[in-house]
Amino acid sequence: YYFLRLLVFYVLFNGYIRYKVGFVVILILKYLDMCINCINFVK
Repeated sequence: YYFLRLLVFYVLFNGYIRYKVGFVVILILKYLDMCINCINFVK
C-alpha cells in the first residue's frame, strides 16, 4: 500500500516537473523568437 502511494506520488511529481520544464522551454523559445525578430528589424 505504501509502495503504491509512493509510485503514484513519483508519477505525479515527474509529470509536474516535465510540465514545468516544458513551460519554461516554451517561454524561452518565444523570447528567443522575439529577440531574433528584433535583431532582424534593427538590421
